[in-house]
Amino acid sequence: MLKIHPCESRAGPCECDLYLRCSKFFTTSDYAPRLRQRLAGEAQLIRDATERGWPREVERHTAVSNRLKELLDELGEPEEGEMPTCDPSRQTKH
Repeated sequence: MLKIHPCESRAGPCECDLYLRCSKFFTTSDYAPRLRQRLAGEAQLIRDATERGWPREVERHTAVSNRLKELLDELGEPEEGEMPTCDPSRQTKH
C-alpha cells in the first residue's frame, strides 16, 4: 500500500515523481508491482529517446529508472516480477 504524501489529495496517490525527490516519501512491498510497471515504462522511454538521439531524455529517464531500482532494492523486491493487473470493469468504452 502506498502511503499518501501530505501534499496529495484524499482521492489517492498521484503518479508523479514524488519518490524521486521527496524526503518524506515511503512505500511498502504492496506497491512493488506498480514500481515495476513504471520501471518497464522508463526502459521503453530510454530506448525511444536513444533511437531519436535525445541524450537529455535518456539521462532523465535513466535517473528515474535508477531511483525505481533503488526503491525496489530498499524493499527487498526484485526488479522483475508481478505487475499490476488491469481491471476490465474500470476501462472506458470507446
